[in-house]
Amino acid sequence: MDAVKRGSDADINGLSISHKKFPAPSEGNESFVLKNAKQYQKEASGDAALSFDKGGTSWDNVDVNGKLGDRKYGHGASMFKEVDDDFGEKIIEITNNSRATSSLDQAARQVNAAGGKSIKWEISTDLGAKGLKQIFSQSNNPLIRAIEVVHLPQVTIIP
Repeated sequence: MDAVKRGSDADINGLSISHKKFPAPSEGNESFVLKNAKQYQKEASGDAALSFDKGGTSWDNVDVNGKLGDRKYGHGASMFKEVDDDFGEKIIEITNNSRATSSLDQAARQVNAAGGKSIKWEISTDLGAKGLKQIFSQSNNPLIRAIEVVHLPQVTIIP
């Protein structure tokens, strides 16, 4: 019921709450990644299968201030690597262009559907948060550049 209250209090026209389906991993439902992705999303909203939907697009949570939140488990070494530049400074390089493009596409769908509401992406890895901040900041879309991206570690790791 807390999710229904948050959704109602957010006063976002056209927002609905539904259950989402996770993709079936090749290792079956006992996949380490799937279990931890569900746990990470559960830590945000209280229910991993909960989805806040608007305009055909979904988010994992709506906070008490009406900010639409999306949680991303991982998105670190599977997409980015940190390397030293010519001056010894750490920079982020994209290692998986397909996943980076997919993240940008999802961000574009979200900002289009959000109708001006703020969006926050919470990323379980520091590298993932740095990489997504970088690619969002380089977007031609000012609404994507405005998405808040933060590193928020997972509290409970499922073995």
